[in-house]
Amino acid sequence: MININRQCRVFVIHSSQPLATRLFIEANKMEMMAKGYVWITTDTVMNLVHSFNASIISSMQGVMGVKSYFPQTGARFQDFSARFRSRFRSEHLTEENSEPGIFAVQAYDAVWAISHAMEGRIKVNDTKNAKEHLLQRILHSDFDGLISKVCFIKWKLAPTHTFQIVNVIGKSYRELGFWTEGEGFSASTGHGDTHTISMKILGKVFWPGDPWSVPRGWALPTTTNRLKIGVPARPAFNQFVNVKHDNVGGNLSITGFAIDVFEATVERLPYYLPYKFIPYDGTVDSLVEQIHLKAFDAVVGDIAIIAKRCQHAEFSHPYTEPGLMMVVTVQLKTSNERWLFMKPFTKSMWALTVAINIYNGFVIWVIERNHCSELKGSLMNQLGVMLCLSFTTLFSLHGERLHSNLSRMAMVVWLFVALVITQSYTASLTSMLTVQRLEPTVTDVEFLRNSNAIVGCSERSYVAKYLEEVLNFHPNNIKKFNSSEDYPQALKTGEIAAVFMGAPYANLFIAKYCKDFAIVGPTYKIGGFGFVST
Repeated sequence: MININRQCRVFVIHSSQPLATRLFIEANKMEMMAKGYVWITTDTVMNLVHSFNASIISSMQGVMGVKSYFPQTGARFQDFSARFRSRFRSEHLTEENSEPGIFAVQAYDAVWAISHAMEGRIKVNDTKNAKEHLLQRILHSDFDGLISKVCFIKWKLAPTHTFQIVNVIGKSYRELGFWTEGEGFSASTGHGDTHTISMKILGKVFWPGDPWSVPRGWALPTTTNRLKIGVPARPAFNQFVNVKHDNVGGNLSITGFAIDVFEATVERLPYYLPYKFIPYDGTVDSLVEQIHLKAFDAVVGDIAIIAKRCQHAEFSHPYTEPGLMMVVTVQLKTSNERWLFMKPFTKSMWALTVAINIYNGFVIWVIERNHCSELKGSLMNQLGVMLCLSFTTLFSLHGERLHSNLSRMAMVVWLFVALVITQSYTASLTSMLTVQRLEPTVTDVEFLRNSNAIVGCSERSYVAKYLEEVLNFHPNNIKKFNSSEDYPQALKTGEIAAVFMGAPYANLFIAKYCKDFAIVGPTYKIGGFGFVST
C-alpha cells in the first residue's frame, strides 16, 4: 500500500474499476481521504462512476476525474436510450441508475461494425482465412454510430478528443466542465464556446476533507533531511547577509536582504522545503565550488552571476540589478567666475531676448511716432529713441506716455513675457550663487588607467579579476579591501582614486554617503545576484 508518511499527497489512479474501488475503500480506512490529499482518476474509472453503489461513492468524496464525453442527442441515440433503460429496469430491479454509459454505446456500435462486416458472402474455404477476412472488414469500418463516426486507426478505435471533468460529491457526482485536446478547458461544448488553459473556468472543486479550499498536495514530512544552505560568513555589505553569533546562548542569527528574498520565495512554494543556513568563511568562488563538492545543497547571499561560477553550479534568475559601477569622491566647485551673470541663459536665449526687445521697441515706435513729437527728428534721434523704448519697456509700462490703444496692448503682452524672463533669470542666478555644486574628481576609467591611479575593490569578490582581465588595470594598481567600511576613508585620503563594486553595493554605498561620493562612468554589464544550486 501507499506510504502515509511520504511528503506527496497527490495520487493519480489509472487502473481497472474493481482495483480502483478497492483502493478508495482502503484509503478511506487509512484516513487518506482527508484534508490536504488530492485524488485524480482517469476515464477507466470514471466512465463507470454512475454505476457505483453508495458505499463506494461515500469513500470517494472529493475525487476528481475525467470520463469520456459523448453527446446524448440525436434521434438514433434517444431511441437506443429509451430501449436500453426499459430493458435494464426489467432485468435489474434494484438498480437506480439505468442510463446507458460509454461502454453500452461502444458495445452497440461494435455489434453494428460486425454486422456491416458480415454483409455479403465471404468466399473463403479456410476457417482461418475467413476470420482474417472478417477482421479486415471490421477494421475498414466507416459508418455513423450512435454518437459519432466509427472508424479504426492503426488497428485501434479512433480516440476521443473531448473528455468531461467530474467531481464526486454527495450521493453521486457533478459535472464541472470539459477538456478538449488542443483547445483546453471549457464550461460547455459547442460552437463559440470559450476555451482556456486554466481550470478556473470550471468553478470551485469539492476536495477531500475540506469542501472548497484548494489543497497544497504536500504535507510536512516526518523524516526528511534539511537542505544545507551555505551563506557567506563575511559578506561585503551586512545589509545583504548578516551573520551574528550569540556567545552566551550559542545561537546563530542570519538576516539580511538576500535571506529575506530567499525565505519569501520558499513561502510561495506549493510544498514544504526544510533547510538550514550554514555560514562559510571563505571567498565567494570557493563557496560556490562547495556545491560541486557536495558540501552544500545550495548557496544564498550576495552571489554575483558570472561565467566562471556557472561551471560549478546553476544560478537562479537574478533578484537584483546587474552591473559593475565606479564610485569616486566629489569636490565642491565655487562660483567665482567674472561672467557668472551671463550663465543663467544660453547664448541663443540671450540673442532671442535682445531681438524681441528691439522688435517690441520698433513696433511701439511705428505706432506712436505720429502722436508724439519726441519720436520725430533726425534718423539718429529716432534710432536712439527706438532703442531706448526697446529696453526701458523691460522695466516699466510707460502707459501715461502712450497715446494709441494698439501700442498699449502690445506693451501689456510684452511686459507679461518680460516678467517670466526676469523671474527665470533671477531664480537661475540665485541657484548658482547659493547651491553647492559637487563635481566628481574622476569621470572615466580611461583617465584612471592612463594615470596609473590606484583603484579599490573587495578582496572576496570577482571584481579584481574583472579589473585586470577586462578593464586592463595593472595588478599593482588594484588594492583589495577586506571590508566595505574601509572604502570611505581610503577615497577621502586619496589612497585610492576610485572603487569598483556591483550595482547593488554601489547604490547602497551612495545612499549612505551621498554627500561625499558619486557614481560615474558607464555601468558594465555583469550578472546580478542570484541563488545557487546543483
